[in-house]
Amino acid sequence: MNAQKPVEISIIVQLYENPLFCLVHTLYASFLAIEELRFGKENGACGVFMRGLEADHSLSDPYFFPLYDAASRLDLPICVHSANGSLTAYDLFIDDPGFCKFKLAVVGAFHSLVYFAIPQKFSKLKIGIIEVGAQWLPYAIRDLARRYARKGKTLEGEVLRANRIYLTCQNDDDIPYILGYAGEDNLIMGTDYGHSDNASELLALQALGDKGEMGSAIVQKILCKNPKSFYGL
Repeated sequence: MNAQKPVEISIIVQLYENPLFCLVHTLYASFLAIEELRFGKENGACGVFMRGLEADHSLSDPYFFPLYDAASRLDLPICVHSANGSLTAYDLFIDDPGFCKFKLAVVGAFHSLVYFAIPQKFSKLKIGIIEVGAQWLPYAIRDLARRYARKGKTLEGEVLRANRIYLTCQNDDDIPYILGYAGEDNLIMGTDYGHSDNASELLALQALGDKGEMGSAIVQKILCKNPKSFYGL
């Protein structure tokens, strides 16, 4: 990020009577990046933007541990967005429409974070898996359970809650089925406002309630209570 840009953003935030929430965009677990997290927290940031892969690092790489430690202490959740910061992986899937290049990188990040128990190393760290839907979650959890069993371990029943991981869902997901794996307290939803891709749905929040597939209490958790808990609002 340009050194002047955080200052410009902080000035804009101060002009608003009501808080303007944003994400800190940092790519490196350096001293400067950690200072940027502190600056962001002081100026209205509610999370840290990351991608499924960052340069030559998976998100379970100890390289990011200083960043996770700082985010945990500042109560800034890690928001893993549908994107890929690895030039090698990007070039490998150069003609891919975005599924392997972007979506699967984030699904893989979830799997590796849980498999290597990264959230357990940072007692207050929250992680969001953003903009990749939730239909893949049952498969990922079943795969993790089998891999844990091969090591003589048991995967905790409520994987998302145990690891403080929140997952965005979409209206074309089978949400009642997914709730059996995700639980009621760790699903959230957004519209992806500002984008024009296959994850965008400007009326998503209204549509979730209109579908009538779940009780109003669960809908309110997904739309209000859970996002507030995740972003610390």
